[in-house]
Amino acid sequence: MALGTLLLKNAVTTDGIITSCPIGSQLSIPPESGAKIIQSSLKKIEEISCFRFPQRTKETDFLDIDKRDGCYSYVGRVGGRQLLSLSEGCVYSFIIIHEVMHVLGLEHEHQRPDRDQFIKILYKNVEEDKMANFGLISANDVDYKEHPYDYLSIMHYDGTAFGKTDRRTGEKLVTMVPLKAGVELHDNYELTKLDIEKLNSLGKCKGHASERTQGTLCNDVASNCADFVEKNLCKNAIYKELMMERCALACGFCSTEGTAAVNPVKAGCHDTIAECPTFAKNGFCDNKFYDHKLCAQSCGLCKA
Repeated sequence: MALGTLLLKNAVTTDGIITSCPIGSQLSIPPESGAKIIQSSLKKIEEISCFRFPQRTKETDFLDIDKRDGCYSYVGRVGGRQLLSLSEGCVYSFIIIHEVMHVLGLEHEHQRPDRDQFIKILYKNVEEDKMANFGLISANDVDYKEHPYDYLSIMHYDGTAFGKTDRRTGEKLVTMVPLKAGVELHDNYELTKLDIEKLNSLGKCKGHASERTQGTLCNDVASNCADFVEKNLCKNAIYKELMMERCALACGFCSTEGTAAVNPVKAGCHDTIAECPTFAKNGFCDNKFYDHKLCAQSCGLCKA
């Protein structure tokens, strides 16, 4: 049976379990904060799949998350101590999930064998030592035909990824151009329906994909999303994840064609977004336009 889009063949065990995920002690932000964000990100994957991340005991094959010189991971299970590097600037939920998806066997969406039908790579704008990040993966190494191309996949780079710097403006040059009208390539902050389906197909998880994605719609929760778009909050690094939750359609983070982002708000008094402490420091809790319950703990709404 064919696996989902860009799943490395025979990447993980069929029971969908990674044997261990110890937290590295050299994270670039306070260890307790880094550990919480990492654990929260791993929990998101557990909630939508059959993959589990127990603490290592005596297993010889295990995942070691540590601070090195970038955000990277091997694709699929390699055996023994397997490094996942999260250096300074990498300890954010969407980056962690992206790298863990590599560990579980998923490749980049923009490198799938048929990608030239959906995007154009502007090689002249790519940093010379980063060309490998845009190479095509052989059709013999991945199964990709079962699912359509997903511009919103958490495994897809944004349109200026690894772009050279424009000497006149100081901004990064565009490296990828979508061939579908109306599509823009931004950082993708959440798993899409297709991401979840592919992950569960890889792990041979029964029931998870359909149960978690059924009925998920691409819409706007806030009533004033147009104002936020006009103020460029969709592209603001501080508010972008919040905009994904409140104004996904208006900001273009999802479409009505079945690739809506999945970011369920759970019951209880706690933060539902990993970056809530940062949002709180930047005035989120004092702004009446936002739903403060999304960051209940950071906004001081939880009763003792």
